[in-house]
Amino acid sequence: MVEAWTRAEAEVLLGVAEQHEPRFSPLLRFLLSTGCRRGEALGLRWEDVDFSRSAVVIRRALTKGQTVTPKSGKSRTVATPPGLASALFDLLAARRSEALHRGWPEVPAWVFCWPGRRSTSAT
Repeated sequence: MVEAWTRAEAEVLLGVAEQHEPRFSPLLRFLLSTGCRRGEALGLRWEDVDFSRSAVVIRRALTKGQTVTPKSGKSRTVATPPGLASALFDLLAARRSEALHRGWPEVPAWVFCWPGRRSTSAT
């Protein structure tokens, strides 16, 4: 039997992440809010985020270092609740600030990226 997290448990986990690992918090919020798979979240690019419609399009997944199609074999649109949409917007603003600070020519293409994974190449 699979047991789901309660809303209270998820909020406690998000609070701990925001306090102790703030760079991980947006990814965790995304996973808990959408039910997407980890690889799908890691394959998300800013071009997949539609702030005007409060939705993201899952087009790819990152699995074992390879970019592949989602497990279903096709893309799908996932609604983003207001709290998640706000967190993604804040993350984009932080990425823009970081790009300016570091002298990067543009914001990293990946929504959830880390040092060494800011490539804008289409993979």
